[in-house]
Amino acid sequence: TADCEKADCVHATEDSCLADQAGCQWNTTVNPAFCEPKICNHDSETMCVEDKVWDCQWIPTPAGDDFICVPEKCQYSIQVPCNADPECEWVVPACGGAAECQVKLCTHAVMGDCQADPNCEWTGSTCETQPCAQYQDEACCEA
Repeated sequence: TADCEKADCVHATEDSCLADQAGCQWNTTVNPAFCEPKICNHDSETMCVEDKVWDCQWIPTPAGDDFICVPEKCQYSIQVPCNADPECEWVVPACGGAAECQVKLCTHAVMGDCQADPNCEWTGSTCETQPCAQYQDEACCEA
């Protein structure tokens, strides 16, 4: 019947997808690209931070004049997609505890910037997190 469940964000073009008032986004991470519902599409801080399905966070816009709701970064529960995301790294705690995906500490593209950051080290052509940088203290790192 016409009263069947509504299918949100079903659009064949990027323009019609982005114009949809339901809150859609054009996903270009796969080929062919497609339209999908926006994750963390909340207008209030309360609704945003209470969204436990997507682990949303309320952050300032790049211009700093407003706030937006976005998914928290690096929420992967397994290593392969975590390491595939350039903003994330898989961390195995030296002092016990479960391994987890965390926001990468060292993302500097220039050797000098990387070497100036005490959490980072330049390894050939990339900036990597120092082995102990993600631990609470040096004794834990050396364990």
